[in-house]
Amino acid sequence: MQQMAIAEIIFGPKHPNCVEPPRSQFNCSSSFAIATTGIFSDKLCILNNDEKVFRASPQHPLACDSVTSKGCDGGFLVGSMDLGRVAGFVDEDCLPYDIETAGECPVEKISKCKRSKIQDYCVVEGMEVIKKHLATSGPVAAMMHVTREFLVYKDGIYDESMSEYKLEGVQAVKIVGWDSDYGVDFWIIENSWGQSWGKDGYAYVKMGVTD
Repeated sequence: MQQMAIAEIIFGPKHPNCVEPPRSQFNCSSSFAIATTGIFSDKLCILNNDEKVFRASPQHPLACDSVTSKGCDGGFLVGSMDLGRVAGFVDEDCLPYDIETAGECPVEKISKCKRSKIQDYCVVEGMEVIKKHLATSGPVAAMMHVTREFLVYKDGIYDESMSEYKLEGVQAVKIVGWDSDYGVDFWIIENSWGQSWGKDGYAYVKMGVTD
């Protein structure tokens, strides 16, 4: 596979200005909130001709989704999406990410924040359907099992079927592209364990691997 910068693969070469550095969730099970607000912000940037007009705060669904979020104990992608659709996500400049206040929703503060709503969302299934969505609409949120090998991933193509030990829970990630190497197709995923994990915060995950 020809080596290229991650930013040249994400969203295709058309939208490099919409790429943000991978985040770190720190010691908090907030990947559901980071993935949801991340793909929303990416898609909004794409729709606005690669201009970053709004950055959704992951703190909002983490702390204020009273239906499905348990703060740093975890939550659900659908719950976060529903919050963005019904109430609109608040701007991150107004509500920064802070795991120390993950269980506290500052209602009065966010009432004054700029918001942007999800018009609608859908579930995409199947490799070809996901590829088409990535090419036309931007990143996709997905859930992954966490294995011992995934925790220490640094390079190469990660194959979950080769892992013998799965940890409890799942990790929400962003699928940002795909590629192939020596006949092996793989997704390019963005994780939220900081840029020191994997390939500067990204990983290559083999396609078509199921439980």
